[in-house]
Amino acid sequence: MDAQALVVEVGTEELPVEEQKTARQYIQEVWPERLRAYGWTDVPVVVWTTPRRIVLYAEPFPAVQPMRTEVVKGPPKHTALDAEGRPTPALWGFLRRYGASPEDVRVEEGPRGAYVVLERQVPGRASVEVLPEVLTSIFEGIPFRKRMRWPGSPVAFSRPVRWILALWGPTVVPWQFAGVTADRFTYGHRLLTGNRRVEVADASRYEALLEEAWVLVANEKRRQRFETEIRRALADVPDARPLEDPELLDLWVHLTEWPTVLVGTFDPEFLRLPEEVLITAMRHHQKYLAVVNSRGRLQPRFLTLIQTRPADVPAVRTGHERVLIARFRDAGFFWHEDCRRGLEAYAARLSQVQFLEGGGTYADKVYRLHALASVVAPLWRLSGPEQTLLEQAVRLAKADLVSQLVGEFPELEGIAGGLLARQEGRPEPLWRAIYEHVRPQRMEDPIPATPLGQCLAFLDRLDSLWISFGLGHQPSGSRDPLGQRRWAVGLLRILIEGGVSVDVPQLLEDVYRRLVDLSATHAAARQLYDQCHERRTDLLSFLQGRLAAYWEAQGARPDFIDSLIDRRPWDPWDLHQRMRAFRESDPDDVYRIGLVFKRLYSITRDLTDPGRVDPDRFRQDEERHLWEFYRRLRDPVSEAIVERRYADAVRQLARLSPVLHTFFERVFVMVEDAGLRQNRLALLYQVRRLFEQLADLHRWQVEVERVF
Repeated sequence: MDAQALVVEVGTEELPVEEQKTARQYIQEVWPERLRAYGWTDVPVVVWTTPRRIVLYAEPFPAVQPMRTEVVKGPPKHTALDAEGRPTPALWGFLRRYGASPEDVRVEEGPRGAYVVLERQVPGRASVEVLPEVLTSIFEGIPFRKRMRWPGSPVAFSRPVRWILALWGPTVVPWQFAGVTADRFTYGHRLLTGNRRVEVADASRYEALLEEAWVLVANEKRRQRFETEIRRALADVPDARPLEDPELLDLWVHLTEWPTVLVGTFDPEFLRLPEEVLITAMRHHQKYLAVVNSRGRLQPRFLTLIQTRPADVPAVRTGHERVLIARFRDAGFFWHEDCRRGLEAYAARLSQVQFLEGGGTYADKVYRLHALASVVAPLWRLSGPEQTLLEQAVRLAKADLVSQLVGEFPELEGIAGGLLARQEGRPEPLWRAIYEHVRPQRMEDPIPATPLGQCLAFLDRLDSLWISFGLGHQPSGSRDPLGQRRWAVGLLRILIEGGVSVDVPQLLEDVYRRLVDLSATHAAARQLYDQCHERRTDLLSFLQGRLAAYWEAQGARPDFIDSLIDRRPWDPWDLHQRMRAFRESDPDDVYRIGLVFKRLYSITRDLTDPGRVDPDRFRQDEERHLWEFYRRLRDPVSEAIVERRYADAVRQLARLSPVLHTFFERVFVMVEDAGLRQNRLALLYQVRRLFEQLADLHRWQVEVERVF
């Protein structure tokens, strides 16, 4: 029988957006592995999710399992064969059970002695018989953050399962899950079709039939339709385009099954408020998309998704506009009230807000930041006036935490403080530093644009990580309630992208000494700082893990990561420059270095200091050539590394690699003459030390050997 399309749809109550993403990612990841267990390979799958369904679609899917080889263990040799090697009744019984003859078996030695084994070809089962086992293992394993049980279901799932469609071609797959038996029926859009029941005659017709029932099941098609709908909604609006917000668009994709967009308006008088306040009110509270003009200025319009019939659109638009006006009025009241009270008044109230239990209040945090500013500011080479501004920024950066605006819109933390500082007429470098110090929150966010902002943001994250680790907080698995991973990645990115070089272990020591000096009369604070210092190795290991993950996300080779992650001094910016050099260098140069160093390290790995090299002891031209070449390259390589021209260092070491390769091919190092052997080892040890200035190169993986 020919292969046919396979579709599996698990229909549920409304699935949260994050659970949809979890299910989609998990199924795509485990699908190949689960199929391999049954002998199938190279069966592509696409996974779609909507608020009401998780869908798995594979086309083509084979009709039967592949033929597989099975090894069956029989009786022990001494039971299966007599003294002359003839089959015994025990062996004949084993052979009859499997329809085999004595020629089909062989004897194998095992941990418990010799046994007779039979290797046989087992025909594959029909796919519709096997698929229920595969599907159960996949859907039961989806790692939802929260699961629930409901009457009639033997398994827990993110939301109650209401129907299952499972078809291989026109054939229903006999699968039962969560108390529901699979059939060939699905359901259309809940509102636009009244939840109409749809019969699917063949799996290949599934997507088209659902589209007729106002359901676009494919995530990418919903995204494309949203983009089309946005263009349609703004077609008659002059000089208008949507604010770039891919995250909100992705949220929309997961919130609806039939994307439809309407455009609403609001009173232009509200544009007197800061744009950030209006956009936050639209985006985070109402999930509206802001509209801007060609210059990026906010316009008195908004876009929102709807799930209703065209005849209802005017009433729906009016309702959305009324809700938004109420939001804007609240935001305007909070803004004007905050402007009236001022940042200084809010900064004085930070002693009423707890930072972390055991870690004091935000006033204590500000005190630490102020103390550490003198430690961190030199890293950014801030001038005297800039250091004065940094001290003011530290004092005011957290003041907006007690503002009414941030109380209503937590997403405006830092931003609100910057806007208030600007409204109060404070210097631009100061208010910008406050405004930007919460960046980056996500990988796609830029770091602060100014040195002052970078320094303040770094200080904030350094203190948060140091104190939280000192209090015993560490992320575990997927749990990270404090956002320590986000803090760590932000801290590393500020150093790397800001071009700031610092030995982090030494910095942690400087932080401890500075705070201890200021806490001589405060026993509780001194105890906390001692705890932080004791756990500094845990913090450093955590930062190393985050840097490795950062590189991995950029596509760096795992062996490159391993060769750098434990280097001392541990300077993230410097290590990143080395990583860039490795990734951007000629692959042949990298290969040559890795190959020769593998041999070099295997010979010298146990050496500590074999002494000086004596050129008078050289016996072969290859020794002399290597020594001379090493001496010519030693200073250029060392200078390149000191000056952080790592790509140049890679090229220079690649020139040395063929010479070293020839040495290994023609010179026997471990000769009987002890003096000659020691001299050759000393030569190789010096060469190895030159290579190791670049990285821990013994961790590079060289799998395929080529001729130089």
